[in-house]
Amino acid sequence: MTRKRGGEILVAIAGAYSLTPTEALAKHILLGEAGTQSWGGLSRLPIGSKVLLRHPLEGDAGPLETLTASLCAELGIDIEWRAPVPGAGGLGTIHRDEGMVKDADAVVTYVDQRREDEGGTLRLTRMAMHWPNKAVWSFAPIEENVAFAGASDRVPVWAR
Repeated sequence: MTRKRGGEILVAIAGAYSLTPTEALAKHILLGEAGTQSWGGLSRLPIGSKVLLRHPLEGDAGPLETLTASLCAELGIDIEWRAPVPGAGGLGTIHRDEGMVKDADAVVTYVDQRREDEGGTLRLTRMAMHWPNKAVWSFAPIEENVAFAGASDRVPVWAR
């Protein structure tokens, strides 16, 4: 597998706070999509990869981030928690998300299609979609399945 110069593959994974982790969601995070042009799940990440996860300034991480962290621990995948800069207010969250998108080789999001407002996860998805040469996959859990919600047209070599 081809790796970017300078080391590990960085994948940012984020999910809406309103999502409740299910068996189907855990399986999707772990195994991804069938085929070779989509998110292959944590299990197909190259050795030495790292997962970037969002964390609020105060309180607990979101349910999807917590689930992803525990799956990474089981697989021996390093994680890096990203929190907003203290004192930056609402802009701190936007800057945290922007930094994650900038640093990541790929971004995987799980949005809540039931939400009527944009929410931070959808904002992060849109931010990543507009980033040059960024691989992005977005999914929406629907009942006991996980539906494809959208992707960029860029597929990294390691995801093929």
